[in-house]
Amino acid sequence: MTEPRSFPDAMAPTQAQMRARTNLFVQAWRFAVLNLKMMAMVRKGEH
Repeated sequence: MTEPRSFPDAMAPTQAQMRARTNLFVQAWRFAVLNLKMMAMVRKGEH
């Protein structure tokens, strides 16, 4: 197995981004928006 790579030049998430990623309300909102977008695509027949 190969060793994991590190990316020292990659941007690290800010504190606000980390809070948003672990907040259940934010995750539920993003999930609902994603589902609405998918339903709109299916209704239009663009899948």
